[in-house]
Amino acid sequence: MSFEELIRLRVANSLGLDATYVFGPDHHERYFTLSPVYLGSRVVRIPQALASSGADGAIVSTPRDTLSFLRAFWRGELFDGSWIPRLSKPTTPSTASPRMGLGAMVMPEQGRKPMIVGHSGITGAAMGIDTSTQRSVFLTNFQWSPLATSFERMAGLARSLPD
Repeated sequence: MSFEELIRLRVANSLGLDATYVFGPDHHERYFTLSPVYLGSRVVRIPQALASSGADGAIVSTPRDTLSFLRAFWRGELFDGSWIPRLSKPTTPSTASPRMGLGAMVMPEQGRKPMIVGHSGITGAAMGIDTSTQRSVFLTNFQWSPLATSFERMAGLARSLPD
């Protein structure tokens, strides 16, 4: 089956994510219904690039669906839960932050900032979970952004949320 069908069947439908889909060539007419992404003050329009991204960034979702996915992912509802501890281990030695983990990005605990496991795209959208409190964070600034900036902001948000 195609990647789009796989995401629809195994992820979106199984979790009830009604507003989540893979943006592909059949979705070009929906492109201008999406929030724009900026590079400084200039709007970046890349519908063909988005449509060709597949698993590398073409999933479109809402904040509600994104957080539902993240919580289900972290609880092991999409795969065997024994994989959860392995997600925060880096796949290659690196001092960069975030590091690339096993299917996720990881910002190690730093001082008062918690370990965040999640994902951030260059479009400024990011989701993550504080591994010690299980607090989920979603943010976007709709700006072409460095990954580290998004993870720093998620760590700050996760620590500032009430219990």
